[in-house]
Amino acid sequence: MQRVCWTFILHLLLGSASFSQTIGLDFLVTVSFENSDPDIALRLIEQASGLPFSYNNKILPNQNVSGSFEAAPLREVLSQVLGSLGLTYTYRKGFIILIPGNKRPRIIPSFTISGYVEDNFSGERLIGAAVYDASSRSGVITNEFGFFSLQVPKDSVKLVISMVGYALYAEMLYPEQDVKGIVRLKPDLSLETVEIIDQQNNTYSELGGISAYRIPISDLRALPALMGETDVLAGLSLLPGVNSSSDGASGLYVRGGGPDQNLILFDGVPIYNSSHLFGFYSIFNSDAIKDVKLVKGGFPARYGGRLSSVVSIRMNEGNLNEWSGQGNVGLTSGRLLLHGPLVKDKLSLTISGRRTLLEPYLAIVSKIAQSNNGNSIGYSFHDFQGKVCWIASERDGIYLSGYTGGDVFSSGFYIDTNGVIDALDFNLRWGNTAGILRWHRDWSKELFSDFSVFTTRYKYHSLSKTEVDFPNEPLEQNELTNRSRVKDFGIRLNFDYIPANKQVVRMGATVIQHEFTPEILQRQSFISGSNDEISQDVLRPLEANIYFEDQVQATEKISFNLGLHTSYYLLDTFSCTSIQPRASFRIGPTDRWGVYGSYSTMTQYLHLLSNSGTGLPIDLWVPATEIVQPEFARQVSLGVDKTFHNPTIQFSVEAYRKQMENLIDYQTGANFLGNANWQEKVEKGGTGESYGLEVFLRKPKGTFKGWVGYTWSKTTRQFPTINNNEPYPYKYDRRHDFSAVAICNLNDKIQFSANFVFGTGTANTLPVAVSLIPSNPAFSFLELNEGSSGTNVTIEYGKRNAFTLPPYHRLDFNVRVAKTKPWGETYWNFGLYNAYNRRNPYFLFLRADYSNNIDKPVIKARKLSLLPVLPSINWGFKF
Repeated sequence: MQRVCWTFILHLLLGSASFSQTIGLDFLVTVSFENSDPDIALRLIEQASGLPFSYNNKILPNQNVSGSFEAAPLREVLSQVLGSLGLTYTYRKGFIILIPGNKRPRIIPSFTISGYVEDNFSGERLIGAAVYDASSRSGVITNEFGFFSLQVPKDSVKLVISMVGYALYAEMLYPEQDVKGIVRLKPDLSLETVEIIDQQNNTYSELGGISAYRIPISDLRALPALMGETDVLAGLSLLPGVNSSSDGASGLYVRGGGPDQNLILFDGVPIYNSSHLFGFYSIFNSDAIKDVKLVKGGFPARYGGRLSSVVSIRMNEGNLNEWSGQGNVGLTSGRLLLHGPLVKDKLSLTISGRRTLLEPYLAIVSKIAQSNNGNSIGYSFHDFQGKVCWIASERDGIYLSGYTGGDVFSSGFYIDTNGVIDALDFNLRWGNTAGILRWHRDWSKELFSDFSVFTTRYKYHSLSKTEVDFPNEPLEQNELTNRSRVKDFGIRLNFDYIPANKQVVRMGATVIQHEFTPEILQRQSFISGSNDEISQDVLRPLEANIYFEDQVQATEKISFNLGLHTSYYLLDTFSCTSIQPRASFRIGPTDRWGVYGSYSTMTQYLHLLSNSGTGLPIDLWVPATEIVQPEFARQVSLGVDKTFHNPTIQFSVEAYRKQMENLIDYQTGANFLGNANWQEKVEKGGTGESYGLEVFLRKPKGTFKGWVGYTWSKTTRQFPTINNNEPYPYKYDRRHDFSAVAICNLNDKIQFSANFVFGTGTANTLPVAVSLIPSNPAFSFLELNEGSSGTNVTIEYGKRNAFTLPPYHRLDFNVRVAKTKPWGETYWNFGLYNAYNRRNPYFLFLRADYSNNIDKPVIKARKLSLLPVLPSINWGFKF
């Protein structure tokens, strides 16, 4: 699309009728005439206004006219004078054209202003900008491609466009026909943001405010982070209804759901594993992210395939005007982002990369460890993201984006005992690859489409090599290889139809071809020459869905979203169809507060098999089958929100209840590794229930901003063969969860941020009776592993997850000091993670203590903690 300013587009559409001339219709005119000939009266008005009149004297009636106006708008003068003469007028090309009353021009009830909202500096299109007409008190927001369509009355339009982090855009318009163009917002350099009082509830949001959050990416970047590594998913875990369970736990746990029940979309592509470093970091480079949206209830019909939440992360589109970039170097990793135009105003490129800097530290650690006990360790991760944005025409945009990243972990030992050499090398690799090609087009002022083709893959590969070398004996070598993979290929088509300001109709369809390789396990012995392979069947299910949703603002006080999501699933001879109704509403008795609620059903056609306690990312993704049925959830919510002003503070309270069916859990003592028949190793047919109350208080603007969130919740599971068929707490059931975030811009150079979290400890199952007969009483401590070599163990467990770990709490700080340079900006981040050194429990393990009595061991639970107080420092730059 040709990039010209809004005023210039209107100038082209209206010819010489520039804004200064159009505003002339409101020019204050002083004129007086008494019982004058119509032609003389019109000439006097023409002279007073400075605008030429065009008419044929034959249309003037044979009657005199009188009038006296003191500083009156020209349009008011014309309306009274011409009305008394039975005439009307139109404004064309800088002329006032008089028309006989019986030949009035065709009256158009409204016009449409449509187009895109962009960043003035980069040309990047902005998601979620509010476009508002203060005259008619109606508005819309831009979609995920920055497009909007706003119907306005044919009279004057007070166009106001706003977005957090940008200066307010306001302009008076007098459109004579439909207008299409581009509006560019300038970044807001002030610490305070201008507020539009009337806009709050008259602009119907895409999300409707129902169980959904869109936190500005600038706020997420400002939060304290582990070792200074900004993480958007860690930021989302500070919201009510969301927790990350504990230090180092991978994934989000939303309203009682598991990490596999979150649909994480990266530029619209599903991501199966979103963590680096065994769960400490996410795979998303915050510098390359444009927008983050979390939906945890009241799901619009366009989303499907998971039970608990949708996390939509959009990547930067790139700078269409000039090349720019930024980078950061910390204690654990370094990252770099570059973006700029390949063809100015038409074609942009964004590339970003991130890599760990841990190798020098680990090399020192391994060298010391090898000299002491022969152990070694190694770890690294990397990310690479790229995106090409092509503005093909005024109506078309084409986007190609991709991601690849992964982790490498290695460990081993080499021990020489009296000439007997025992060695182990272990290597584990895992990672994601994703790509998507999108084409969007606005077919008209009412119709917008988005077509995409995407692929995603997650895989892991482990290799374990052992060597035992006895003197004068053949070298004994063995290898164990384990591989797993899930891969998708999909096609998606979406339509947005906007028949009016207060209605958006969305419809679309998606087809995904899945390919699951749950596990391939290969054992090889170099002495015997044996090579055994246990391979689970490759499963290729087909999943398709169609959706329809209608988003309506029925009145100024009432809005709702009704939708239907229908999915079809086929795996060999097993097939099923799921019809999932969705509904949400908001009733606002006043402009400042409202009541909202939702009902939604969701179906999930995949499962995650957890090898509990391994601590490694070797969980297996498997599809639903005739034996292990698809999971299903039903959720209702009801809430109240309130907005206060001076300063702006948003407050909400929301209650929810979620019921789940066809859940799975691991069988006690089961290990999925090396088991070809995984369907017989899980507990099936489980049900679950989660309900709670969430409180959210947020100050989104100003020198000081932040939020406070609190959740009271209860989550249970029930299986026929577990816990005597009685409900038991889910592992990540948390009765209380509290978080507080503060961001303070002391000035334009120094920013301070802090967050505090508190949560009830996670649930665990502990033995109630243990009998131990050690084979060697010389050992004072024996680990409680059932069936371990040399130990006869009898363990009687109590009720499932009846024991709760101690509470989790932590306080973090960060100070950012920036300095302006002629070429850009540099900054330092100084952080403190777990400031008061809370030894939060990661998990418990049991020991038998024989120190007091060799015949009567005392069973003691010991706590393992991972992260003490950790300072961090990193340096970054922008240009």
